[in-house]
Amino acid sequence: MAAAIATAIQDGTFPEEESTLSSELNSKSIPPLLESVQYTKDELSSIVKDISKEGAGDVNGWIAQAKQVQQDIARCKEDARNIVQEHERIQALRNTRNETRNKVGLLEDEISFNEALQTQIRLISQVSSALNQVDSDIRQQRLVPASQALPALSASINAIPSDQSRSLLTSIHTDLSENLRSQLKNELDRHCYIGVANEAVQLSISEVPGRNGAESSMSLEETLDALEHLGALQDMQHHISKMIEASLLPHLHRLSKRKFATAEEAGSVLRLTLSEERIQPLEMLAISKTLLRYIHERTPRKLHDPLVQDTAALVVPRLIESWLDTAIPTDLEQLKELDELQDQVKDFALWLRNQGIKEATDLDTWVNEVPNAWLARRRTASLDAVRNAYKLATGTTRQVERVERQTVMIEQETAKQDTTEDAWSDNWEDDENNATDAKNQPEDAAEDSADAWGFDADDQTEEAQTTVEKSKKETNDDEAEAWGWGDEEETTTTSLTAPTKQDQASKPNGIQQPSPKEEHIVLTENYTITDIPDHILEQIGRDTLDLQTITASPTTYFKTSTNPTPALQSLPTLILAMFRATAPTAYTDSTTLPTLSTLHLYNDALYLSQKLSENPDLKSLHSDINTLTKFARQLYSSELATQRQILLDLLDNAQGFIGCTRQPSASVCETAVSSTVDYLRSLHNTCSKILSPSHLCQSIGSLLNSIMNKMIKEIEDMEDISEAESQKLVALMNQVGGLEDLFASPAAHNTNTTTTNTDPTNTETDAEQTQAPTPTTTPLYVPSFFRFRYLEQILESSLVEIKYLWQEQGLSAEFSADEVVDLIEALFAESSHRRNAIQVIRFGG
Repeated sequence: MAAAIATAIQDGTFPEEESTLSSELNSKSIPPLLESVQYTKDELSSIVKDISKEGAGDVNGWIAQAKQVQQDIARCKEDARNIVQEHERIQALRNTRNETRNKVGLLEDEISFNEALQTQIRLISQVSSALNQVDSDIRQQRLVPASQALPALSASINAIPSDQSRSLLTSIHTDLSENLRSQLKNELDRHCYIGVANEAVQLSISEVPGRNGAESSMSLEETLDALEHLGALQDMQHHISKMIEASLLPHLHRLSKRKFATAEEAGSVLRLTLSEERIQPLEMLAISKTLLRYIHERTPRKLHDPLVQDTAALVVPRLIESWLDTAIPTDLEQLKELDELQDQVKDFALWLRNQGIKEATDLDTWVNEVPNAWLARRRTASLDAVRNAYKLATGTTRQVERVERQTVMIEQETAKQDTTEDAWSDNWEDDENNATDAKNQPEDAAEDSADAWGFDADDQTEEAQTTVEKSKKETNDDEAEAWGWGDEEETTTTSLTAPTKQDQASKPNGIQQPSPKEEHIVLTENYTITDIPDHILEQIGRDTLDLQTITASPTTYFKTSTNPTPALQSLPTLILAMFRATAPTAYTDSTTLPTLSTLHLYNDALYLSQKLSENPDLKSLHSDINTLTKFARQLYSSELATQRQILLDLLDNAQGFIGCTRQPSASVCETAVSSTVDYLRSLHNTCSKILSPSHLCQSIGSLLNSIMNKMIKEIEDMEDISEAESQKLVALMNQVGGLEDLFASPAAHNTNTTTTNTDPTNTETDAEQTQAPTPTTTPLYVPSFFRFRYLEQILESSLVEIKYLWQEQGLSAEFSADEVVDLIEALFAESSHRRNAIQVIRFGG
């Protein structure tokens, strides 16, 4: 073990033998081990000593070389110290040299400064002396030399390098310049005076010293030369222009309180007197001429062009705008008085052009544009007439009569009797039971008096024919567009003419009727208008008269080649367009015309159309009249649609009459129907004071028709109707049906119909011809009236009565079989009687 451990220590390895690793190590085995290790150590020391002795010679050589190296190092250190010392000596020499150089430079700078200072002091002295001289010249009123010397000093002052000195001298120079400028301005004011004195504006330009009320040692030319040298000539020119503007401008306008009255030139003074009295444009033109001529002749050369140009730019535009433009009359006859003014303006423009003043072009333009300006003023006056019509309107109204004539062919004697009896009696009773035959009657009969009111395809809803007939499906589109009635409305057409030959042949007596004869029907009725159309018509009449006058003699009023006819022809069109554009707002403005409404505008527009159509001189306005008529109809349609919507909204509150016998629905239905009825009566009361009777019945009839149609539809939509609900619905329908009293007979409409007999053999008087029964006219204006009444009867009738209405009373003319069946199924419970009634209605069983 000792050998293995010694070997491991010697080799620096770890024992690997199994016997060594597994041997025991105790206190007895340690001493031998230490001895073995010591022995190995001694052996190794002996080997090292032997090796050292063998290499002792090489070590001595190394020691000798090391000593030599040390000596070389010491020698190098000595050389380095010498080099450092030499460098320090050279650096000291360099520092000495730099110090000497700096001292030399300092001396040179001092010398230069002294020389510059000497030069600056000399320059300051020269400038100061020059400024003193200028100051002395100014004090002694030698302004021309001062004005010549002072500008040159600016360059000398700027050449002084010292900021402080330059600033001080600049301040002195500025003070002297201001002083000199003030002195020259005073001198100029002595030569040029502009101001107000003794109720007049005075202008004085004098070349001679000592004029204008003040002593002066300089002439005007010398003063201007001095200002030019000083560079203040342009500023002085602006100063004079501003003085002229301040003195003239307040009195150049036509509306000024004090205006120029006369222009008087006395020597070098121009005196423009002032007055509060009105002067004519010719007088103002003469004053302007005198003013510009004076400035042109009296102004020195150096001020002439800019001063004359500035004054012309001040005077001419205001002359044109305030005096010449307003001198153009709107009255045609006053145009002749404009010739002298045009000639004077031409002369003035020629003089300005010769002087090279550009405002001459403005005057030439004004002369050439006089016809166009007159037309523009006429156009403005025409448009203002429309606006003034609203301002002049007092809100008062008046009744006017509308008269229309119609020539018709009617039968004689028996035909007259048949017309009244059949149209007003038989057709409303017996024809109820023969509705199918009535629908098949020819529609080529002559139109009656209702057509004479213009209720044609463009202006009505009801037409007159031989019998009262119902037309559910053939709604006139043109009528709906003109009156604004909805597509759901039916159109009832009636006529008061005699029956056709086919009808005559069916008469029981079989008597052959006489041949037809020609008669003239004249219809008149009143409606309400305001005083606004009178103002419009007055202006259109004035424009038309002037157009005729100019067309007859155009050269009398216009010397140029301008043809004013087309522009004058357009004035009525512009007036009507202005009326259409502004009237809807003006008529409904509660602040200016609180008593007027859209219906007043409708009547006024129709009245305008009628009066313009009657004027043979206004045939060119045919399209404008049609546009105005269409405009009126659109207003009417819009108003009617608005009122219809209000009524339907009120009726909508009934909520389809569902539960009309139970509270609170019963109260709601009653309130909705009563509100609708009250509103329509109130509307009728309002419209009756405005609309003509025929238009009143048409409009109220259309609204009532919409109410009835809505009630019919909502009742038909009810799936189950009890007996109590039937009674309630009948009561509600009676309220609406009571509005029938709003439609009086034609005689009550204040509509007069006069028939002129052209047959000399007929001696019957007109009064006898026009007398006829006057039944209610409600069905004429309310197409759903019979349908509404039939529904009311259905609701309160038994099955037997309903079958009788269907078979004998014309119910089939108003309701289809399916509609009646649906109502029976809603009203009656299932039974054999109900089935029998349905069988009869559907199949005629």
